[in-house]
Amino acid sequence: RTGYCYRPRNDNSSDCFMKEGNPFGPFWDRLGVSFDKSIFTYISYNTNHKTIRQDWENKFPPHSHPILEFKGAPASFPVKKYNRHLQRYLKWSDVLMNEANEYLMNTMNGQKFIAIHLRIGSDWKIACDHAVGKRSYMESLQCLEDLPDDVTVTQDICFPSTNRIINDLRVIIKRTGINNVFIGSDTEPPLTELKEGLGPNVEIYYMKPHGPQLDVIIFELSDHFIGSCVSSLTAFATRARNIRGDPTSFWGLISDNIHNEL
Repeated sequence: RTGYCYRPRNDNSSDCFMKEGNPFGPFWDRLGVSFDKSIFTYISYNTNHKTIRQDWENKFPPHSHPILEFKGAPASFPVKKYNRHLQRYLKWSDVLMNEANEYLMNTMNGQKFIAIHLRIGSDWKIACDHAVGKRSYMESLQCLEDLPDDVTVTQDICFPSTNRIINDLRVIIKRTGINNVFIGSDTEPPLTELKEGLGPNVEIYYMKPHGPQLDVIIFELSDHFIGSCVSSLTAFATRARNIRGDPTSFWGLISDNIHNEL
């Protein structure tokens, strides 16, 4: 495979280092992809300008470059509001879709389910310590941009406690009448506490081993999704759900009835 990046790190480099570091290495390894060639683009990613779009089309025509695999996202982070509609053009491979649907059929037999994204790893705790009190941090505007300007990221929004997770889930379970809950998480979730807190009538599913791609697909397929507002993984699923008009909620913005759904 050929990897693409904007420019080399230095004059002596001829490599995009596509798989160096985390999440890059694990991401491509999960897909079984390796790279033996690098191409430097030297073109701006801002394709809102007609001349830049033309530069991309001239330098990398589809017949000779059908797939462009970049070191990082060819756009600003977080995704600009005016670019969110582009999510409609992203389609998951049949292999991944079949794997996700097979899992759902084998576990829930086609029943309705709530999917939740728990971002509760130790690295995320550090990020949330920096996020609290800010209005714009990573993808936080996906749940805050329509709220009053004085509403900022809180600990409940970014790094909810187990009690907060249970309380918010109870609200959505009661509102939807759905008793199946799928968990996608960056670390081992508190399954015992969740089962005890939600009671015997709620079935909890957690895929082991799992990959982030499958988690996101299942987030997108769920009947209701509760996401982590600051997380770009949540944002990926939320953009797809918003295009279809599917309901999404966020931790810390449910029980308080501020602005629960998009």
